[in-house]
Amino acid sequence: MKGIRAYQIAIIGMGPKGLYCLERLLAQISHANLHDPITIHLFNKTPFFGAGDIYRPDQPDYLLMNFTNRNIDLRPNAPPTSTVHIQPYTEWLQHHRIDNRSKADDFSSRATVGKYYIDHLNKLLRNRPDHLTIQKHVGEVIDIIAREQHYTLLYQRGRKEIFTLPRPIHQIMLTTGHGGNMPQPTKWSDHGSFIPQVYPVDEKLGGIPPGSKIGIKGLGLTFIDTVLALTEGRGGTFHRQVNKMKYVPSGQEPRLIFPFSRSGLPMIPKKGTDPNPELRYFTREKIRPFKDPVTDRYPFEKKILPLIHAEIEFQYYWKLFQDHGLTLRYEDSFDIVKEQTSAFHKSHPAIRPFSFEDLYHPIAEPHDHRAVEQHISELIDHASISGPWSTAAAVWRSISPVFSDIYRFGGLDASGHRAFDQKFFGVFNRVSYGPPLENMRKILALTHAGYLNFSFAKSPTVHPAPNGRFELRKTLNTSSMQVDLDVLIDARIPKTNLDSGSVLWQNLLKRKLISPYQNNDAHASYSPGCTALTRQGNPVTPSQEVVPTLTLYGTPTEGITFDNDTLSRTRNNMADQWSNNIIHDIKSYYATYRSEIESDDLSKRE
Repeated sequence: MKGIRAYQIAIIGMGPKGLYCLERLLAQISHANLHDPITIHLFNKTPFFGAGDIYRPDQPDYLLMNFTNRNIDLRPNAPPTSTVHIQPYTEWLQHHRIDNRSKADDFSSRATVGKYYIDHLNKLLRNRPDHLTIQKHVGEVIDIIAREQHYTLLYQRGRKEIFTLPRPIHQIMLTTGHGGNMPQPTKWSDHGSFIPQVYPVDEKLGGIPPGSKIGIKGLGLTFIDTVLALTEGRGGTFHRQVNKMKYVPSGQEPRLIFPFSRSGLPMIPKKGTDPNPELRYFTREKIRPFKDPVTDRYPFEKKILPLIHAEIEFQYYWKLFQDHGLTLRYEDSFDIVKEQTSAFHKSHPAIRPFSFEDLYHPIAEPHDHRAVEQHISELIDHASISGPWSTAAAVWRSISPVFSDIYRFGGLDASGHRAFDQKFFGVFNRVSYGPPLENMRKILALTHAGYLNFSFAKSPTVHPAPNGRFELRKTLNTSSMQVDLDVLIDARIPKTNLDSGSVLWQNLLKRKLISPYQNNDAHASYSPGCTALTRQGNPVTPSQEVVPTLTLYGTPTEGITFDNDTLSRTRNNMADQWSNNIIHDIKSYYATYRSEIESDDLSKRE
């Protein structure tokens, strides 16, 4: 239609979630047989549209996924049909032959996964219809200004000039991922030897001199990436031996690396063929009666947590019984299951009974280097044989989809919501979402080679020292220990927190387009630090008005939703409803325009 401004859409954050939004939007436009002009603006801080920074294709190949190839699939699971043919990841790998980790149970490099997503984005762009314009903008959106019926977007490239998008935007999708969560400001931020984030690893860690003594805060997946970047990434090599690895240095490594965290516990590794236990206790049918009819919420600590514990313990013993040629009978009453396990231990007194203490706090005091090294070795042994502990560790992955449904949008009582976030989220994450077994073997090899020292692993104190350096201090029993660090690295992924969010989130708060979510009930109140949202992902303002033209998806919704797996198309899926709503809005936009044209023509004839 000549003379009309095209309907304008912005997707801010073009990692996998942004790609899902674009794919669904194009499918909906095609399905609705729309032919009016539409412009879609894609914003990403880096040029890696479709992959985002987590899966950027220029990162080193030793940075691996923490789940297997069979779990990676860009294909939509609901109509309408995509506008292009989308291959499942394993099929795409076999076709392109760019990674030797191509089996369904292998762990690919994150770079290869990024290439898969970018390849399909390019397919979508090549096959767009003529009436649809798609514009890429490399830059960080720092402000969204609401006008009467549209938005103005401001974005910045690096730390340079601020640009204003010249077109008014009618609908916005925010899928900013962890990039929207700034690292918490610390008293160390002005120290020249403090590195607050590690990605991209070559850029952030490349300036650390060989022979340095380094402290790493965090013992999760980012810790492993950091250690490998400082060793394998500097030319060191790992040589496979029987069920273990040996590290051969390049001479460019740090002198010593001191990892630490609050718990001092590394993550549990997994094989690609990990068990997928059939749930017996944590099922929707067993959970449903526990919802409070008055508050419409689930009491987490009183009802939900005991079911989680029952499921974990049952699955542990089910595998243990199987390994001994026995069968553990399922019973609705867990007390009867306990009778079976008690009888088992009477006839097998050398086998230690299951204890949640072993799962939650597996290292006894003194929590020193030798204890952590021994614990890592035991974790590798358990994962290698896929025994009872591996089965128990896999339970949280199996129950997570069900738990996500009862957690989201205030499904837990307020005190239970707080308890889960603060006490159990980290534990279950450590137990069930750990690294590939290969990577933990590398960590053990580096420990044996003398590059990793876990003497300060559990809750040391950090102190600034002269010349921009740091000191780690710890009291163990009655003795005090101290080590001087040349560099301190924060290897944690920051959680969603509006109080310390990026410039964009601060501006959204200031402009009252969003408000903090609060879980309130008759007994408690809890603020998880996230945005108040409707179930469609639309923000709720401080005056309790819904903003239907702004939608959040993925990491920005964490706290009011749970487990926003970066690559999942089904978990907390906001893209389907968003794309469907936009079709209705586009039709309304052009219907209004046509009505105005007809009215003007009628007035002229009169």
